[in-house]
Amino acid sequence: MTPDHDSIPSILASLERRDPQAILTQTAAVVAQLQAVPLLDAMPGGVLVLNECRQIVFCNAAAARLTGITPRERMYGLRPGEAMDCRNSRCAGGCGTNPACEFCGAARAIAAASAGRPCTTECRITQAQTNRSLDLRVSCVPLQCNGQPFTVMSLVDIADEKRRRALERIFFHDVRNLLGALLGYLQLSSGHGAPPEYEAASLSAAHCLADEIASFEELLRAESGELRAQIAPISLVGVCSEAARLLQHHEPAANRQIIVSKQPDITLPSDACIVRRVLVNLIKNALEASPQGGAVTLDWGTRGNEVFFRVHNDGFIPREVQLQLFQRSFSTKGPGRGLGTYSVRLFTETYLRGRVTMSSCPDEGTNFTVFLPRE
Repeated sequence: MTPDHDSIPSILASLERRDPQAILTQTAAVVAQLQAVPLLDAMPGGVLVLNECRQIVFCNAAAARLTGITPRERMYGLRPGEAMDCRNSRCAGGCGTNPACEFCGAARAIAAASAGRPCTTECRITQAQTNRSLDLRVSCVPLQCNGQPFTVMSLVDIADEKRRRALERIFFHDVRNLLGALLGYLQLSSGHGAPPEYEAASLSAAHCLADEIASFEELLRAESGELRAQIAPISLVGVCSEAARLLQHHEPAANRQIIVSKQPDITLPSDACIVRRVLVNLIKNALEASPQGGAVTLDWGTRGNEVFFRVHNDGFIPREVQLQLFQRSFSTKGPGRGLGTYSVRLFTETYLRGRVTMSSCPDEGTNFTVFLPRE
């Protein structure tokens, strides 16, 4: 079952941890009680056993493969997010103590099991070192061993399922809509005396269709490590103008403006295609968050040894959404979404050697800012 989040106690709890000797004692007790280590090692999904401090005291072979930590004993004493290199676990208190952990599916499942309630939910983890994203189905159940409370946690990789949903969204929704628009324009422009703007609209729809397909293809190559940045001097005015032009006839741009700054141009060494992809995703998200008649603005500048460009809209992103925004598959728009901001961070940090920040407040709206090295 997946309980209501409001009913789950907060995992942002004690920073207490057991010392290595206590961990060894707990591991021996758990292994003795389970009496099925070979069976657990034969399971395709990961299994962790956590103590009352959320530290791992046992894991099966699949969990060791998932984390890449061998021998498995090196994982004992860590918390789940630390073992999986979750970027949110890189804080003073470790896994479960970052403000973002309040909305983590794994943290909520552990908290529910600690309160005596089995729980199954989904968890999204972005690994700090590689920017690789994990999509997991997490199930937690309570376990008593020698009078001590433990939690048994199972981890099932559902990344392929998430990718399939995203592919279905792109090809069964976005591409179908663009193709319908393209066919409509072509039919209108084929008539005798058709206005010349129909031909231009047909060409624009065709470019949008090609760009939508290329977007998903580039994301798959980026996630697999096959994408290679082609560094050359690029113009920010040129790449911003091109990104805005590409989105003019997209559905989210209807009755909304894209305003490109009139500031002096800046040239920097980067990959024009990847920078444009980052901009397109940020602008598209900003358009979707803007009300009818609203505007999305693009500007840029320099700060120290970095060049930045910024995408602004007047909408406000609630705190809960802000803390999960860059996770793969997280979206407020329904199943099969949630690739836009995730891909922005992946492209920026992994391939452009930059960083991306976000700020949002009701009075000033929302800014996404991408910083790239000047050299």
